[in-house]
Amino acid sequence: MRKITIILTILIFSFTTLSAQAFNASVETGKSKKVIKEKSQTGKTSEEKKETTGKKKSESKTTGRDLQTSDVIKAVKNAMANRSMDITVNLETLFLDRIAELEEGGIEPFCRCRVVTAPKLARDFGLSAEISPGIIDLVRANWLAKAAQSNMSMATVGTGPERAISEYMACIIIYGAIIGQAYINLNEDMNKLDLQTSPDGTGTTTVSGIGYDDLVKLARGALDRVLKNGTGDIANPVIQRLALRAIKWRPEIPYQLDGSLEKIRHGSTQITLGAKPAMIISGVQWYGQAYAGMSGTYKVSAGWSWSDAIEKLKTTSEYSKAAEQISEYSDELASKGNSTEAVLVKKRAFDLVKSGKQSASVMKLLPGL
Repeated sequence: MRKITIILTILIFSFTTLSAQAFNASVETGKSKKVIKEKSQTGKTSEEKKETTGKKKSESKTTGRDLQTSDVIKAVKNAMANRSMDITVNLETLFLDRIAELEEGGIEPFCRCRVVTAPKLARDFGLSAEISPGIIDLVRANWLAKAAQSNMSMATVGTGPERAISEYMACIIIYGAIIGQAYINLNEDMNKLDLQTSPDGTGTTTVSGIGYDDLVKLARGALDRVLKNGTGDIANPVIQRLALRAIKWRPEIPYQLDGSLEKIRHGSTQITLGAKPAMIISGVQWYGQAYAGMSGTYKVSAGWSWSDAIEKLKTTSEYSKAAEQISEYSDELASKGNSTEAVLVKKRAFDLVKSGKQSASVMKLLPGL
């Protein structure tokens, strides 16, 4: 460096004397050393500052990410422990919405029966005294009331062929059998998930370990399994026997009014017409108050679910990709009727995160990894 400085000095001041050149070269060399030293110190300070700043930013980013994940875990755990968000869900809530979808989706026999979306009234079977809109035949109205009290047959009342009421009753028999079997499937699925359940003795069971959205997904899968072979996948033998006995067409047994125009009896089967129809078969509450003789309600938290927990993990830097793929895989399982596995994979994923496992461990829950 010193030689370079001397040469530059000689070139710049070539018009001066040799002694002056030497003197100036000496001075410039001293200055150059000082400048280089200062620049070196400045550069070193700058690099140290950049390194320190970068390190702080990296530490800050890592700390922020860790806090973000821990905050998600804490929020979910608090929601799980908070029972103030509990709601009570009955079988109608769990199953009838899915059946309404099938009715509106053109799926047989639901689109023909339409027990949920378009339940039939007594007037749909000719049991009405209205002769034109807003005009009632008072004589017929009085006569129909007396006919109902006398348990007259529908054929005698002259309401048309009994086949119409027979077909509607068959629809409700099928609906009751399906919901009853779905209820059995749902309880079996919850046992597979090893959930903590606490019956209160009044028919309500408090369920811990899943949220409301998870319960709805399980119920949907339990119902769809009954329907996977049409409507004939009724495994419970008692439900099978009662349904087959009641649905059999027996023209020798009359369809009778049973005390009111809304109640019609055929053998040991009684149907109550209305916006919320009901049925009793051989003394068993088949539809309405119970389904195939079974009733129950669940008490679960509406404040969280495993689906919600995975959605929250998508907001973290560390687990966002894994959470996204776990969610997609779970949805795929649910679409194939594997609702228990769909809920279970989300539960296992979050348990791994909660235990401090890395994202790679969570990804191992996916097939092919």
